[in-house]
Amino acid sequence: MAWFGFLAAAPALPAVFAWCLAYWSTHPIRIPVPGRPPPDLGAYEDVTLTTSDGLRLSGWYFPASQQQAVIVLCHGHQFHRCQMLDVMRGLSSERFGFLMFDFRCAGRSGGRISTIGADEVADLIAAVDWLKARPDTACLPIGVFGYSMGGAAALLAAAADERIRAVASQGAYASLARAIRDRGRFFAGVLGPLVSIPAMAFGRMWLRHNPADIAPVQVVCNIAPRPVMICHGEWDPFIAPADARALFEAAGPPKDLRIVPRSWHIGIDDVERPAYFADLRAFFERHLLSEPGVPLPNATDQTTAGSGRREPP
Repeated sequence: MAWFGFLAAAPALPAVFAWCLAYWSTHPIRIPVPGRPPPDLGAYEDVTLTTSDGLRLSGWYFPASQQQAVIVLCHGHQFHRCQMLDVMRGLSSERFGFLMFDFRCAGRSGGRISTIGADEVADLIAAVDWLKARPDTACLPIGVFGYSMGGAAALLAAAADERIRAVASQGAYASLARAIRDRGRFFAGVLGPLVSIPAMAFGRMWLRHNPADIAPVQVVCNIAPRPVMICHGEWDPFIAPADARALFEAAGPPKDLRIVPRSWHIGIDDVERPAYFADLRAFFERHLLSEPGVPLPNATDQTTAGSGRREPP
């Protein structure tokens, strides 16, 4: 009888799993944020941002001693600002200030729903508004780097807001619908559509958006002539490297692609980290520390598809 009951319930299992996946994705568990950042990162300010839809977001701002630009760092889904501390260390420069914050429904920020990149665009634009309202940063160029969902939000925001001078992403999806399909395949293999299709239907109850419309690949062309750098791990199990290639193909120049051969979704392999952060730092130096269209001395503009190393000009 027990086996009969299990067999009778089996057809419903994909739908139950899909509902759980959709709920967990839109209602992430909040991970506590430490009271202050690690002391090795230097002086900082506690920051409160207010979004256009009235949410209050919490963050940290790190000014630089010879600041000439600010880079906004955007964390991925299911985490908070501390995910970006290591990126700040990798990009550290006396000429770059850094702003990092918790997206809605994450860390110490307000909000009850994560929209996995859609409404998070408003969160990032609130960060840009905050920088432009400060006398000491109002005239400084702004760059943005984001992991995963944060990378998708960065591309979407840059396409909509010309105040973002340069944007780079790691592990960003081409469209949320495509990312959900990839996640279904990750959990269920060839049976992935039995999970992803109902998960999208359930998710729309909370997202208030069609996942197919949350698509950086559809708008990344609007960022040009501002520069874009698309980075992706070759071993990414959640978002396929094909998404990075689709984003790169859709973007206008100047653009750069880095497929990092030994790295995963947002984890950069220890062997690849020095070159990865050197390339990322050079990208922001080239496009934030000079006038638009005027390269730094000894710098070359690049429109390349790399596989973890810089292509020759």
